[in-house]
Amino acid sequence: MIDHIPVLFEESIKFICEGLNEGIVLDCTCGAGGHAKGFLENTGEGILLKCIDRDKDALEIAKENLTVFNNRVEFLNMKFSEIGCLFDKYKSNNIKRVFYDLGISSMQIDKFQRGFTYKKNQKLDMRMGKSKITANEIINKTNEDELSDIFYKYGQEKFSRRIAANIVDKRQYSKIETTEQLVKIIRGSVPVKMQLKTLSRIFQALRIAVNNELYEFEISLNVALERLESGAKVGVITYHSLERNIIRKSTAGKDNIKVKKVNASKKEIKDNRRGRSGKLYRIEIL
Repeated sequence: MIDHIPVLFEESIKFICEGLNEGIVLDCTCGAGGHAKGFLENTGEGILLKCIDRDKDALEIAKENLTVFNNRVEFLNMKFSEIGCLFDKYKSNNIKRVFYDLGISSMQIDKFQRGFTYKKNQKLDMRMGKSKITANEIINKTNEDELSDIFYKYGQEKFSRRIAANIVDKRQYSKIETTEQLVKIIRGSVPVKMQLKTLSRIFQALRIAVNNELYEFEISLNVALERLESGAKVGVITYHSLERNIIRKSTAGKDNIKVKKVNASKKEIKDNRRGRSGKLYRIEIL
């Protein structure tokens, strides 16, 4: 079993499972099944879980981890922007909860070796599943202005233009195919004291661009908010402001929606570094 510590686990389980006696839960970012296991253990036989993930490898691991619940869980290899078909299939009044744990999991970083992290030398890929392009293609084929825009829009990186220019210069002589090559260029583009944060921002920006993450989330969230009925809930764990802005935009001015934000506890932040930036948005349909 993959050793993965779900962020804001107790808070998510309580919010999703409280008052839930029957119906369907959509876990839109199943991963290894950490939160899914908690949902199933804390609800009765009347609750069915649809485990959604665009990553086939992750779903195979989730199947192993959740095998004891096989009569209550279904695994769906799909993007979470496609959840509208599930509302059509199961009817909106049967879907009671929708859950997202956004961003990248430690499992995808440590096990799948797709170049998600600057801390390990791997091939530049960054695909979570059904993506048409790779990080390699973006880095080696995108023009300087568009590359800079990706870094600034999705990473909020102020050195975006300098980094993009240096990438374009270096790739004239040798194709950039590994994270190590990219890291070297980024480190040479910014002051030493800013290198680690810049590396995080650039790798985040590339991952978001490759997987079209913000579009996927926004489409999915809007479908859920439009089609869920009174009493339903949506839980979203976010890790950066771009995701949070989508929640604010999608819920603003809607009298039938209540939103509350929960931060990770000091203890969790100490025990699980990934929890530092995690925030749980508890959205209730009134």
